[in-house]
Amino acid sequence: MIVEFSIEYKTYFGQKIYIEINKELLPMKCSEEVLWTASLDLKANSDYVLSYNYIVKGNEGATIKEAGNSRVIKISHLSKRIILQDQWQGNSNSAPFLRRPFSSIIYNKSKQKGLSTHAFLKEIIFRATAPAMEDSQSLYICGNVPALGAWDESKAVKMNIVDEYRWAVSLFSSKLKGNIEYKFIKKNKDGDIEWERGDNHVVSIPKLEISESYVIEHSELDFILRKDRFVGTAVPVFSLRSKNSCGIGDFGDLKLLIDWAATTGQHFIQLLPVNDCIASKTWIDSYPYKCISVMALNPLYLNLKAAGVIKDKVFENNYMRKFAEIDVLPQIDFEKVLRYKFAYTRKLFSESGHSLLGTNYYKLFAKENADWLPAYAAFCCLRDRYLTADFTQWDEYSTYKPSLVNELLHDKDERYNMDFYCYLQYLLHEQLSAAHAYANSKAVALKGDIPIGISQCSVEAWTSPQYFNMDSQAGAPPDYFSSKGQNWGFPTYNWGSMAKDGYAWWKRRLSKMAEYFDAYRIDHVLGFFRIWEIPSDELYGTMGHFSPALAYSADDLRSAGFNFQYERDACPFIRYYQIKELFGNQCEFVQKHFLDSNQVDVFTLKEHYGSQKAIAAWFDVKGKKHSEIKEQMLSLVSELLFVTDPRKEGYYHPCINAQSKYSYQALSQDQKQAFDNIYNDYFFHRNEVFWEKLSYQKLPEIIDATNMLACAEDLGMVPQCVGRVLSQLKILTLELQRMPKTPGWMWGDPQQYPYFSVCSPSSHDVSTIRGWWEENRSFSEQYYHDFLGFKGEVPTSCEPWLAERIIRANLSSKSILTIIPIQDWFATAVTTRREGPADQERINDPANHHHYWRYRMHLSLEDLLEKRYFNLHISQMIAGTR
Repeated sequence: MIVEFSIEYKTYFGQKIYIEINKELLPMKCSEEVLWTASLDLKANSDYVLSYNYIVKGNEGATIKEAGNSRVIKISHLSKRIILQDQWQGNSNSAPFLRRPFSSIIYNKSKQKGLSTHAFLKEIIFRATAPAMEDSQSLYICGNVPALGAWDESKAVKMNIVDEYRWAVSLFSSKLKGNIEYKFIKKNKDGDIEWERGDNHVVSIPKLEISESYVIEHSELDFILRKDRFVGTAVPVFSLRSKNSCGIGDFGDLKLLIDWAATTGQHFIQLLPVNDCIASKTWIDSYPYKCISVMALNPLYLNLKAAGVIKDKVFENNYMRKFAEIDVLPQIDFEKVLRYKFAYTRKLFSESGHSLLGTNYYKLFAKENADWLPAYAAFCCLRDRYLTADFTQWDEYSTYKPSLVNELLHDKDERYNMDFYCYLQYLLHEQLSAAHAYANSKAVALKGDIPIGISQCSVEAWTSPQYFNMDSQAGAPPDYFSSKGQNWGFPTYNWGSMAKDGYAWWKRRLSKMAEYFDAYRIDHVLGFFRIWEIPSDELYGTMGHFSPALAYSADDLRSAGFNFQYERDACPFIRYYQIKELFGNQCEFVQKHFLDSNQVDVFTLKEHYGSQKAIAAWFDVKGKKHSEIKEQMLSLVSELLFVTDPRKEGYYHPCINAQSKYSYQALSQDQKQAFDNIYNDYFFHRNEVFWEKLSYQKLPEIIDATNMLACAEDLGMVPQCVGRVLSQLKILTLELQRMPKTPGWMWGDPQQYPYFSVCSPSSHDVSTIRGWWEENRSFSEQYYHDFLGFKGEVPTSCEPWLAERIIRANLSSKSILTIIPIQDWFATAVTTRREGPADQERINDPANHHHYWRYRMHLSLEDLLEKRYFNLHISQMIAGTR
């Protein structure tokens, strides 16, 4: 039995095409410049199921995959020869509809998997990709021969759905001879017909022998692109409240949230990261983007009632009283939740845990997660033993080695603890998997969130340090969120090391995420182009630079007309008039304690105060009575025009917001102009092509690791190349009205958003609609009159009717997906609106590096489901704007 593959694809030097068949690669040969062929010899008289797709590999290991799922062909044992004339399934305009939320959940038309051969002794099979078809629609083929209806649409041949979006029909080859022309048409049950646009398809039918099949594939049909739009709700798991939760939202609460979403006509639920973040066992661990494992789930999200039954009823009743006390609090008491939940789950494990570990279900879970689970359990045990997640303080365990896990397993107590953490992960996996399956059964997709970074005290940093720059911190330059920029404290990625194994770490991470989610938000997608990198001994984002980036040598700067002097321009610029202005009557104290001077009125920082962290440490321990000058002292460190590149000696990056520095103000006018030219070149021009090239090396491989829908968070200082790359790769952008992407605009216009985007009125990183309205009175007045079109006096607070008007504007956007934070839904009705200040509903304040993430819904999900008028109103709002 022979299977012959062929596909047309224009490659570039060094690229080769392979067929990935049942997860094995078969190389193809090129002929006629664009035609690639290969054959597979199978044992005769046997049935086969082949799952295959095409991939392109380049010299440097970069891989390009087709969009969507693999093709599946079921070959009959009666077949002797299968000829496959395939087409590349590329990133066309319909490509997002091949992704899981649409193909498997919203538009899923078939559970059948695969095209079958040998319907006729000699057969021609037409196979076509047609995603996003309505339930009432079917695909037909109509052509210039009687077997295809002779261009009579009433006689067109109906095709069969063979997987989520592929259609096929088998015809006896004797009825199709020579050159034939045809098109595809859509018909619905009401008789409405839509013909393909463009030229006719033309194919020359070969002569076939008995038991031969000729498959003609069309990967993209020329129909008008459907522009259906969908709605979802954003809410963190920890914010959920139900009558069964214990002081914090959990995976068990998701079922009620899914019911509410389905009731109101929504198709998406967007969550914040759900990975384990427990490092210090204090409220600081409430930060969901600083995970200690990118694979493990957060133990605090375990639903205790579904986890098992405590036999010790005195213990159970005692803790249920404790949980009841913290569950009624308006906000999360993170430390009590953590303490109580771990006490409860340890008791549960002691009573019944080991019997569960002996089940085949657990053994299968452990086997499938063996690449990360043992190391994670060991990390948790050592964190508990040393009372810190900082593995550099773990004595002989500070450097990870695979044998370490076995060493711990030989210790009875450590073995018990490791089993406990594995047990928790199994329960969490079961609960989130159940919630995911339930959501899909209700035509609701779960959208997760993948943080751009990892904690410097994490399993991954411990076990795979080669992938990270541990001497650097990721963050963001000053922007809408924070005037000092942001320092997230994550080590930056060593992309060169990651590229060596084809970004295997990222692929494993996303594959794990795909077990629970259908779509995901790429936190800070700009990090795949370049990251804002801050030295590990600095605090503020103002000390950062882009990495990677094309830095300047001293000669480059001088050639550009700037008289670069290292001591003046790349070291803190400190002059007497400056410290007099900054510190007033404490000027003498600052000079004596922090500064050295080798010239009159010219100062340098003492060596042991040469970084922001060193200065902050002095104020925190010894200098509390001088705390009023702490910020001014920290600002002295950033009095730079250029930041030194940490990996390329003698190269420099212009300092962000340098024009506000004393050093800049002291320049002559011509030197200011020369510096401005360099500054604008660096931030807006020099790196564009460089970053675009780097993104194409990473993003396609990483995005195609799963069939989840990728949605970018692309806010902030965005290079022009980002939009082009996201559009090419069909990654949805984020549109936040208060952060317009058009220069000079005060707010975005939802009617001008691109179709492949996610529209939202607010997010976890900004204030709610209510808070936004009250932040800036003059802005609210202009928005009220010019955007909303109202006249007269502007309300001082965002009343329910006003919140609804803003949400309606977002629901009416051109975006394929509108995500409304649950607090903003609540703001639209008196019956659901939270009493009190609006800022109590804010989830995060990026300007506060020590923010406590503790927002919790004031309504229970059960009560929300009972608010029938409110829910009907939401469903009507959604239906009226679709």
